[in-house]
Amino acid sequence: MDKKTYQLKIVSDEVKSKIQDMEVISPTIFATIFSDVAREHDVDLDSVDQLIDNDLSEKFKQINILRKKTAFSMDKLDTTTKVALDAMNKNNSSLLNKALAETKSLRKEIIELKNSLYKDSLTGAYNRKWFDDKAQNENKSLVSGCLVMVDMNHFQKINEEYGHIAGDKLLKLVVEHLKKTNSYVIRYGGDEFVLIFQDKDINEVLSVMHKSREVLFRKQIKHKDSFLKTSFSYGATILEKNALMETVIRDAESLMFEDKEQMNLRLST
Repeated sequence: MDKKTYQLKIVSDEVKSKIQDMEVISPTIFATIFSDVAREHDVDLDSVDQLIDNDLSEKFKQINILRKKTAFSMDKLDTTTKVALDAMNKNNSSLLNKALAETKSLRKEIIELKNSLYKDSLTGAYNRKWFDDKAQNENKSLVSGCLVMVDMNHFQKINEEYGHIAGDKLLKLVVEHLKKTNSYVIRYGGDEFVLIFQDKDINEVLSVMHKSREVLFRKQIKHKDSFLKTSFSYGATILEKNALMETVIRDAESLMFEDKEQMNLRLST
């Protein structure tokens, strides 16, 4: 998580705290509170707008891809249905078998489309929608175990020095690596991930995460004429069923930032 994103999160959390007990919140009231809090933290509102625009742009891109896939599947379903009805009217078993085969194929495509609603298109990790629909309900956890907040170290610097293609390669590498922890891996935002270990002991999870980071620390990928490495910081906390997810996330983030301070010292030597 880069500095601007972190500042935005601090401002957002404080704004949510200020408005949670208000019965009526107009856009004007919200904008005023947000602006006041941003100024208190010396946050440039123009940079905030840019962050939000970038995030929305990526979300609209994903929505458009899903829209096209859905439209294609609906057209195919319409055609297959017509073929099947025609086959039944003509008592044509050959045509009916063909329609049946196409229906099975279409059913598989629809299942894949449904699954894609919950997947991050770049990394293949679960997305925030999966987290909101499957891991929590009305801000209360639906599962128990441990939750880990993971944030890549110096990711913004890599993007600036080597470009976003290099950054994307490292994001894919990290997700592929985190999936080996046998947890649910969610891309929470940018270079930040949430891992959910169901019914796991916190000491076991801490051991898994430590080993995972050390293995990743020794890996590298080739980008043009350079070899790039990455690492991550993490914070793990116990996750109880019906716990307030916002509180759990905040606790894990706090531990993650403590770990990041230690990692920054390690990486600077």
